[in-house]
Amino acid sequence: MDANTLLTQELDLVKAALKKSQAAHKSTTNRPKNRKSLLGTKGNVLSPICANRMMVKRQDVDAKKLQRLQAKQAKALEVQQRAQEARDLAETEREASMAAKFSYGSNYYVDSRGGGM
Repeated sequence: MDANTLLTQELDLVKAALKKSQAAHKSTTNRPKNRKSLLGTKGNVLSPICANRMMVKRQDVDAKKLQRLQAKQAKALEVQQRAQEARDLAETEREASMAAKFSYGSNYYVDSRGGGM
């Protein structure tokens, strides 16, 4: 397999994992916890101002969680890409050294008497 196809496959796997984790995060965001409503109350009726404040606060917390998750995954993807670039660079250097080694044949001088140096 070509290095580009391997890199493309690895990138697709990371993107699929990112989409899966985002979908899981979205599905758990609006789910009430411990039989509480989205506002965090069981049976108490809140004033509209207090309810709005609590909803905004919860949305901010969820947004920050999502940002941290995305930053973590972006960092992991960046590390993988750097590693792949390093592997590609090492491979090209190795190929170049092999080509240089075999293109010149033997790298020693043969004098007129037939002896090698």
